Amino acid sequence: MRCSPCKLFLDYSLTVRSSYDRAKTIKSAIKLLSYQEVCKLTQLSQATIRRYVKNGSFPSPVTLSPGARSVRFRLEDVQK
Repeated sequence: MRCSPCKLFLDYSLTVRSSYDRAKTIKSAIKLLSYQEVCKLTQLSQATIRRYVKNGSFPSPVTLSPGARSVRFRLEDVQK
C-alpha cells in the first residue's frame, strides 16, 4: 500500500503527462507552412500568393505572435 504523498505525486505526474500528450497531439495536428513552403506546394510565386491573399481568393496567413512580422499558413487551409 502506498502512502498518500506518493499516490498524490503519481496522480499529479499522470495528469501533467496526459496534458503534455494532448498538447503534443494538438501541435502535430496543426501544420504551419512558410511562404517558401506554400510556393513549392502550390507552384505559385510569393508575389502571386500575396496578391491572392489581398483579394481574398487565398487563405490569409496566421501571425505567430502579436507585433511580429513572421507569418505562417495552415496546411489544411492551403490544401482546400
